[in-house]
Amino acid sequence: MFSTTLLTNSMSTVARPSLTRLDKIRSNRKKSVTYANPPVVLVAHEDIDPLMRAWKSFCESAGPEGINNSFSYLLVQHPEVYWEYFRNAPSMPMIDDSSSVAVKNGKLNRHNECIHRVLDSCIKFALTNDLPTIESTLKRLGAYHAEFHVTGLLVSNFEQCLTWSMDMVEPSMSPHIRQIWWRIFEYIIRNMVLGINNYNDKVIMALTHKKITLHTNKWCGDCRLCGGQAHNELEMKRSYSTGSISDHK
Repeated sequence: MFSTTLLTNSMSTVARPSLTRLDKIRSNRKKSVTYANPPVVLVAHEDIDPLMRAWKSFCESAGPEGINNSFSYLLVQHPEVYWEYFRNAPSMPMIDDSSSVAVKNGKLNRHNECIHRVLDSCIKFALTNDLPTIESTLKRLGAYHAEFHVTGLLVSNFEQCLTWSMDMVEPSMSPHIRQIWWRIFEYIIRNMVLGINNYNDKVIMALTHKKITLHTNKWCGDCRLCGGQAHNELEMKRSYSTGSISDHK
């Protein structure tokens, strides 16, 4: 195992040539996935109880060390997802110097807890057939991921992992209930991907037409972590409520 400092230094020696902000966003856009608006998920009254039981089982068995944890599975199958999240971030998790990537501090667990809260809220909306009311929220969540240079292609990997996890937790689930779960997960993930695509498109348009150069030295992550220091060059305005670009210090 090696330290965060060594990891950061070693990565800097093999880093790719520096890209402009516009090049980076264009590159991310090419790694995206094109989805149409997913269909609305309608849950019949008689399906609510089995869905709730399945979701409760999922939450209880998806602990940080649990084999049924969809995010642990994702980390093994698609380690680049978490690499994109945490590389260059403050207090980057240390990882094993081996083929099996293992996060050693609580950062991944905190991220998992956050995702579980998002999913839990979405499931509750889905069970009351109110999921369309949070469509814009899911797209804003996708835009937030885009700020971290997480591509739609990476986020779309969650879809298969969530379905896989539910199958592990509830192997006796009926095909009908499993199909509902898949549609709920599809609705959540694909709206997030649409938010990522929309954000990248707007930034590309703004940079192309206004020729604004954004911060290109290091990925600073959440503004609450860097105190906004890296955003002195950010001259655009992004408002989540209107879908335009705004300053988010």
